[in-house]
Amino acid sequence: HLLAPGKVIPASNGQESYKIREIGSFLPMLKNLSQELNIPIIASTKLSRNLEYREGDKRPRLMDFECDEVELYPDLVYALYRPEYYYILEDEFGNDLRNKLEISCMVNKFGYAKIYDAEIDIETGLVAFPDKLFPFHKS
Repeated sequence: HLLAPGKVIPASNGQESYKIREIGSFLPMLKNLSQELNIPIIASTKLSRNLEYREGDKRPRLMDFECDEVELYPDLVYALYRPEYYYILEDEFGNDLRNKLEISCMVNKFGYAKIYDAEIDIETGLVAFPDKLFPFHKS
């Protein structure tokens, strides 16, 4: 009954089978559940479309999340940025940016935020870090 990456949670009254709510309304519930069961819970949310129209740097910022509460409850918040998605194929030094992926730790309540550079194989969904491979499944 928990959630699908859309926003569906069971309604509390018996008449409606489901009530649609924004992810921010159940972030506190997920945080409490995580602490109560002592398990990590991973939730995803979309970025605002305003990012598409922003001039200049398209890297996600906390203000780009559709959910305003995204920095209040989670212990960790990560955002993905792929320059190629925005037709940015090389940086200011002429380095090739195709298949590059930036994973930004935007909130870390256990330490400091960091940016991880990686490469992604779009066909397989594999993300390569130095000396490691992590599969990210295509949706």
